[in-house]
Amino acid sequence: MRIALVLRGHYRSFEKYQSMWKDALEGCEYDCFFHTWDTRDTINQAWSRRYIIDPPKLESSHIDILKKWDPHLVIESQDFTSEDHKIIYASWTPHKALVYRINSLLSTLKRINKDNYDMIIIGRYDLTVSSNLRFKDITVKPGELEMGARVCAGTILGGVAGTSELIAFHSSDVDKFYNPLDNADPAKYTNCEEWFTEIYLKIFKKINHRWHWGKDFDVSRE
Repeated sequence: MRIALVLRGHYRSFEKYQSMWKDALEGCEYDCFFHTWDTRDTINQAWSRRYIIDPPKLESSHIDILKKWDPHLVIESQDFTSEDHKIIYASWTPHKALVYRINSLLSTLKRINKDNYDMIIIGRYDLTVSSNLRFKDITVKPGELEMGARVCAGTILGGVAGTSELIAFHSSDVDKFYNPLDNADPAKYTNCEEWFTEIYLKIFKKINHRWHWGKDFDVSRE
């Protein structure tokens, strides 16, 4: 099993979870495709925090850790204006944050040569997975998405949040990821669940809720 591991988002406290990822990947060959921002946490509001903060900057020690995993690490800046924040507070829809999140994922996936891998795993730096989760034991099928997500009433995926924290799929499906900005206005979405759900439903014929929040994985926002 050869894996392309994609981690993206804010660094937060990734140094705490390195050994966990290594344990989960034991027995697999893998390459890493990492993307992060120049701050350790997001400045704008999120579902877990309804206020703006001045987040600490990514330090050279953090960059060194990430580059040990991916020597070609990509680091970008996020620029939110006061008007952006007004929209975020007024609508619960951080349009510009959605654009950043979508584009950073797509640009990272484009770095992957699908012919070199069997499976692509997408996670985040503050993800914690169960000690029983071993990626060598997972089989992915073309056209199917294996998902770890929150259970969330009223979501499009039958009560499963579309912004899954952990997903895995066959490498042959990676080129099916499309740029939703080509045919979708980010302002039409009331939340990020809708945008990601639209992507997954367009690409995959079957979506399996394989890993469960609080049991198989969790997120630590430290």
